[in-house]
Amino acid sequence: MSAAKPSLQTWVPRETKKRFNALATRRGMSESKLLALLVDTVLEQNPKSQTPAVAEVGADAEPVKYTVRLRAQDGAQIDARAKGREMRPATYLALLVRAHVRHSPPLPIAEMNALKRAVAALNAVGRNLNQIALAGHRGESISAALRDVITKLMPAVQGVRETVKLQLAANARSWESGES
Repeated sequence: MSAAKPSLQTWVPRETKKRFNALATRRGMSESKLLALLVDTVLEQNPKSQTPAVAEVGADAEPVKYTVRLRAQDGAQIDARAKGREMRPATYLALLVRAHVRHSPPLPIAEMNALKRAVAALNAVGRNLNQIALAGHRGESISAALRDVITKLMPAVQGVRETVKLQLAANARSWESGES
């Protein structure tokens, strides 16, 4: 079994497609054959020495485009899951494939922003606790009311910490299981 040849594809106006088909028919060849002939002609007129070398595949390489056909029910579920992650379906599919291929679940923008808000809240709490600790180090007394506030604050800080951990774990699981 031989590997499939790479293909070229483009979108053109309907009238252009009709004219191209008519030209191919007049020449007694298929549209694909005529297009291949045109590509060969252009490449012959532009020798390799004038064509920049193709870079090796790396982090900055051009993305590869695939066309996929799905059942309508699958498409509806993909649309719903993408909407749940506040992204376009094509982006969701690209990230889903990347998570599967690289075993590295992405963190979508909406989820990243939620975690950033949680971290910002923790930073604010940390600054306040630092000021209280500095006051204690300077010998200032810490009132019972303030100690009570700190005692009540600690579970909230732990709760945010747990929420961040759970969010990250849920994100990883969702890319493996298909949850949104």
